[in-house]
Amino acid sequence: MPNNTLVSNSMGPNSPGGKVTSLPGSSASSQLNNKAPEKRGFLLNDQSGRKEFFVLRAGILRSYRSEKTSCELLNQIHLAHSGEVNLLHDGVLEIKSHSPFTWEYTLVASSEEEAEAWYLDCF
Repeated sequence: MPNNTLVSNSMGPNSPGGKVTSLPGSSASSQLNNKAPEKRGFLLNDQSGRKEFFVLRAGILRSYRSEKTSCELLNQIHLAHSGEVNLLHDGVLEIKSHSPFTWEYTLVASSEEEAEAWYLDCF
């Protein structure tokens, strides 16, 4: 699949043979109108150094301290309107959003396959 090329963290989009796959959130909007899929699971937040429980639904990625989504909501990132998700090598997802605030996250999945599943569910 050409839209799911993995690259290492040390390679940039301008490196020879290096390509970062990114899709703007606006392309996700058309898919979200059909049905709002939901994905749930733990990812390592590289900035905080701890695993957080994430729920992706209707173009919004929410993070919680635990699986109990009734507990404290840590953050919500709007991907559908101004989000960008990059799938990097070694199970790393780079997430950026500019709505309602500017957020940048580096999340690490337990495997490359899990990271790819999260990536594909974002779009």
